[in-house]
Amino acid sequence: MLTDGGRENPAVNSESQKIQEEQDYMALSDYKREFPALLASKVTWAQLSDAENGRLSEASTAATEYQRSNATEANAALLAIVSEAAKVSEINTETFREATAPVYDAWREKYCDFVEALFTQSQA
Repeated sequence: MLTDGGRENPAVNSESQKIQEEQDYMALSDYKREFPALLASKVTWAQLSDAENGRLSEASTAATEYQRSNATEANAALLAIVSEAAKVSEINTETFREATAPVYDAWREKYCDFVEALFTQSQA
């Protein structure tokens, strides 16, 4: 088996799997975040009262903020551990964004609301 000896997973993935013990390089691309999804079916949601929907929405927003903050802090701490065993570098994400802009533009034409919500949430 051939390998290039590198990876681009978030530090939380790398450290928990001890990847840095096998690979010498890590590139920070910031393409992926470790955030669990909170899902509810439309049928179940429709059976709840407006007050219940409001409370669940508020709670999920608060949980999202907490989880994002916690994950960001954990990733920073784990990055320090991973950096002791692997050479860590940051890639130029702007070049990637520019190269993939036509793809987003095409999707934005078809699914404007969804794409805008996706961008808004990814920047939060």
